[in-house]
Amino acid sequence: DVRVNHVVELTEEEKQEARRNAVRRLEQETYNRISQRSKPRARTAQTSTIQQPTLFDF
Repeated sequence: DVRVNHVVELTEEEKQEARRNAVRRLEQETYNRISQRSKPRARTAQTSTIQQPTLFDF
């Protein structure tokens, strides 16, 4: 852990780069969330069919 007891001032260039990185990260996270939502979900648990006897089975 690094502890700083004073305020760190960023240059305008560093602020702009940090902002660009944050925007890119947000865009990527949003894209991933949307692409996950649009994928068809595979059904892993299939419902078992229960054979019910009919009147013709007796």
